[in-house]
Amino acid sequence: MRTSKIASRLLVVLVLAVLASAASAVPALGGDSGNGQDASGQTFIVCPEDGMAAEAVRDSISMGLHLEKALPGGTLLMEAPPGIDAAELQDLSGVSWAEPDFPFYAAETPSDPDYAKQWNLHRIGMPDAWDVVGSGQSSVVIAVVDSGVAYRDADQFSKAPDFAQTSFAPGYDFVANDAFPDDEYGHGTHVAAIIASSFGNGFRAAGMASACTIMPVRVLGSSGVGSASTVASGIYHAADNGARVICLSLASPRHSEAVGEAVKYAYSRGALCIAAAGNEGSDAGYPGGMDCPADEGPYVLAVGATDYRDERAHYSNYGTGLDLVAPGGDLTRDDNHDGYGDGIPQESFITPGNPQAGFTLSWGEGTSMAAPQAAAAAGLLLSEDPKLTPEDITLLLTSTCVDLGSPGWDPYYGSGRLDVEAAVSAIGQNTWYFAEGTTRSGFEEWLCVLNPEGTDAQTDFTFLMSGGETQKATFTIPGNSRFSLNVAAIVGQDKDVATTISSPQTIFAERAMYFNYQGSWTGGSDAKGARYPSSEWFFAEGTTRSGFDEWLTLANPGFADTVARVEYLLGPGQGSNRTEDWNIPARSRVTVNVNQAVGPEKDVSLHITSGQPIVAERPMYFNYHGTMDGGHVVMGAVAPSGTWYFAEGTTRSGFEEWLTLANPGDLAATVDVEYLLGAGQGQNILQAWVVPARSRVTVSVNQAVGPEKDVSLYLDSDQPIMAERPMYFDYRGNIPGGHDVVGAVRPGFNWYLAEGTTRSGFEEWLTLANPGEEDATVDVEYLLGAGQGANRLQTLSVPALTRLTISVNQVIGPDLDVSLHVTSNRPIVAERPMYFSYGQQGWKGGSCEIGCDPVSAE
Repeated sequence: MRTSKIASRLLVVLVLAVLASAASAVPALGGDSGNGQDASGQTFIVCPEDGMAAEAVRDSISMGLHLEKALPGGTLLMEAPPGIDAAELQDLSGVSWAEPDFPFYAAETPSDPDYAKQWNLHRIGMPDAWDVVGSGQSSVVIAVVDSGVAYRDADQFSKAPDFAQTSFAPGYDFVANDAFPDDEYGHGTHVAAIIASSFGNGFRAAGMASACTIMPVRVLGSSGVGSASTVASGIYHAADNGARVICLSLASPRHSEAVGEAVKYAYSRGALCIAAAGNEGSDAGYPGGMDCPADEGPYVLAVGATDYRDERAHYSNYGTGLDLVAPGGDLTRDDNHDGYGDGIPQESFITPGNPQAGFTLSWGEGTSMAAPQAAAAAGLLLSEDPKLTPEDITLLLTSTCVDLGSPGWDPYYGSGRLDVEAAVSAIGQNTWYFAEGTTRSGFEEWLCVLNPEGTDAQTDFTFLMSGGETQKATFTIPGNSRFSLNVAAIVGQDKDVATTISSPQTIFAERAMYFNYQGSWTGGSDAKGARYPSSEWFFAEGTTRSGFDEWLTLANPGFADTVARVEYLLGPGQGSNRTEDWNIPARSRVTVNVNQAVGPEKDVSLHITSGQPIVAERPMYFNYHGTMDGGHVVMGAVAPSGTWYFAEGTTRSGFEEWLTLANPGDLAATVDVEYLLGAGQGQNILQAWVVPARSRVTVSVNQAVGPEKDVSLYLDSDQPIMAERPMYFDYRGNIPGGHDVVGAVRPGFNWYLAEGTTRSGFEEWLTLANPGEEDATVDVEYLLGAGQGANRLQTLSVPALTRLTISVNQVIGPDLDVSLHVTSNRPIVAERPMYFSYGQQGWKGGSCEIGCDPVSAE
């Protein structure tokens, strides 16, 4: 059975202890006696299936194998007699997979020592990066999993002089099996020096992230060769002991399952592995063209090398798995005309493999020299924002590269050459992402941006089209104001378009669309942008019943292609859930027809997973009951939640309100729904609903509370779920349509709404829900478009456990564009419904959006 697992280390230790007492053939656990260089193929890494370690060891011993030791991650290192191969072991009962403990090598070529200008640091923008973030924080630990580091004075070993001010965390030596990862080769010292040699001390070269802490982990022996078992063990150790970045300037042209699982484990622990792409100068048959562990897809950042000319170094591997490149040098060239080969200079041994020879500034070349530059950049990013995830770091580094080679991502340069200054500057960018958008016939798309700060905000708009075409535009948004942009004026007609909006200042963005869908259903929709792309997205609402067309739009703002898996969770009794994979090219978007995917007459929720962070929205168009035509769209949620809040809702004449609940988990969820009624409309109502595992439930709010009620919702679930609130209406008897929102996961003190207008044909409202037991005092600031007059301020009281409705038209008057900033002394929820007859076309409908709470958005 070829399944993958990461077993509990404690479980494996206990199983082996039982085996040791029950079978004399099992030796006591101990360290290996070699230096990690044995590549005979007679040592194997064996991964037992869950709960089958005893069987795996027993059957292996029956074939003449000997247990050497248990490895981190639940695997076993076993020595086999001649003639045994991995395929035979893999066929044993209780074995998930087995592979030879084949060698890994340091991925560089050393040179005679000399001093040279660090041209690579200027090439990647380090002087400007230091101006932005300094040289890092000691709380950020970068593990150098390599040949060790010359980090201390002891016995035959000496601390490298340029580490005088460098901070070191305790590491481990998986070659000698002790707690002292001293360097006997020199490669790891050179790599660590690139990252964190002392800065500004008037000695040798400068480290990129010199204030960060280095964790030395030795997995390569005295000749620069190690094994899959030591490399995997080193990665587990680093991830379990506080490393946030793991630099792997080592490679093997064969894929290792053990190393791959270690990389994924580190990722799950919040540590990003950054690995050298390899030095064969080819796109070989192994995954993505990259050496292991750079071949591990989204779980590792694969780094290739460039030379002084900013061209791919002749030795650097290339292929679909490459993420970016950084200077790796080329000792065969002297393009800077300084009389020496163009290597990457840093401190290391005078004589490789001789720690007693002393230290000097030496030059090296290889993807080994490129990877630590990306690792140092990651350390600087985490120093500036410790909350960054491996996904965040990958996106920041790849999205800010200097494009080389063919436009956009390409297999020779990945996303381009590392630009550390651009990456650290991007942390301060306030960015919003949209997957949906079109300028096809019958559609008008607008982007609305609120600048709540007192100074003007330069704002960049990037438009990603389906075919990979991109366009950019920059506008200055006055302080304390809002801005509207007609998308067709920038990209032209007949484009499907995803959008990224970014500014160095705080902004908030929404996208309004008005349409005549297929020449028959008119209306409009509105959605606020996503703050970040994500590898997971969830939607509760969705249906392919008669009169409904459901779509899913997926945008990939990154520079590498990705695959997204869409899971369709159907309503009870509607059949089995379904999955579908979609390829999303870099810097592009795709559109999925949900009706075609699941067939007619289904209620369907969605769970999307992808290899790279993406953005997901779900547009729907409808003719509800044959009388209310229109459309709505929502941005997905990046995670389910145990609590959900909605401010808007009504069962007044002409309105039908629904609540859709999706449970993507494996356990049934019990959801308590509290209906908070308007003042004087009676007692609040409480209901409990059970949502089966991996399914969805639809609740009629009209039936739950009765007619003629204004109602907000508070949901409390014992399992994480998704919640949306669709509404269909005939507003005032002449504006049919519908709108939908994803709830807020918590009430807040600070809400922003970018879109809003009281122009002719528009009626705008603000609904405020107070789910707490104390009255709330609320200030509403109305921020008008440029040149439309002074902003207005209104103070309101929202009673406890109730909701309040405000007519924006009455407060500010007609023909104004308006954004809202709502602040409260008690946590509340804010939504903005709008009803309209749009323009000369007379497209009638409505839209609604829940406000953006900056705390929740982060």
